Amino acid sequence: SWNYESMVPPRYPQAAARLVERLGQAARLNEPTPVLVDVGFGCGDQDLFWVQNPKWHVERVVGVNVSQSQTARAQRLVERAGLMDRIDLRCAKSNDLPNIFRRLVGACSAIVCSDSALFSKPAN
Repeated sequence: SWNYESMVPPRYPQAAARLVERLGQAARLNEPTPVLVDVGFGCGDQDLFWVQNPKWHVERVVGVNVSQSQTARAQRLVERAGLMDRIDLRCAKSNDLPNIFRRLVGACSAIVCSDSALFSKPAN
């Protein structure tokens, strides 16, 4: 993808960390962000990064993912970090998203999908 080819060093963990950093900047997560919705959170590493790092002002994350195994893994990660009160990860089908978003209307500050960012070229 474009983002991976343009990142140095080209190793996955470094590229993923850099992408999450860039996505946080693009979503303005350095400004007060009461509720961040993460669609397709995968293994949830980015959500812990945004909540734990003082650079970002994310108070709470609500994540939705279609994979039961990824959701279970991410929930264990959140539990080990002691962040269950700030990160709520749910397994849901994509057709459940409208209902989930309706419940968050007014509370949601930003919506991200880091997997989609892997394949998009910035508009600068």
